[in-house]
Parts: sequence; C-alpha cells; structure tokens
Amino acid sequence: MNILVTGGAGFIGSHLVRALIDRGDQVTVVDNLATGRKENIQPALSKPHFKFFEDSILNEKLMNELVSSCDEIYHLAAAVGVKYILENPFLSLTTNISGTEM
Repeated sequence: MNILVTGGAGFIGSHLVRALIDRGDQVTVVDNLATGRKENIQPALSKPHFKFFEDSILNEKLMNELVSSCDEIYHLAAAVGVKYILENPFLSLTTNISGTEM
C-alpha cells in the first residue's frame, strides 16, 4: 500500500513509519521538523520504499500531489508543545486548523 504520514518525524509518527515499512508498505512522510526530528526517521531514510519531504502540510500543491497518489493517510501533523504554541500562536492555529482542512 502507498501510505502518507503527515508529522511522520514526530515521536508517534516515526514509530508508525517504522511499523509500516516493516509491513512492506511504500511510505511517504511530510514533516516541517518544527517539533519532529529527522533523527527519528533516520533508519527509514535509506529504505527504498520511503520518501521524506521536509515541508509544511500547508503546501497545497505538494499535498494535493501526495494525497492523489496514496491509499491511506495518517494525519499526525500538528503544532504541539506549550512553549512552541505560545511562541508561534498564529502559525500553530493555521497549521492545526487549515492544515487539516485542506
């Protein structure tokens, strides 16, 4: 299956990505690394059935392309963490609301 995981470099997302790859799925991750870490998906980066886009879920062109070619979507992208949200209130709201809306 061709699976898209938004927020796939986060703690939960990276564990899901690992399980999906181990299952044999083609996995694509979109994460802007605002709160996720590339180190979390480091083992997956060398896998032939894995693609990583360091980008925002607000990139409508990219998301339309990826969504149109996938079988399943796990939407885990979100602005999280009290400090991050307090420091970036508008971006947090935009990501959490508009990013899901698209």
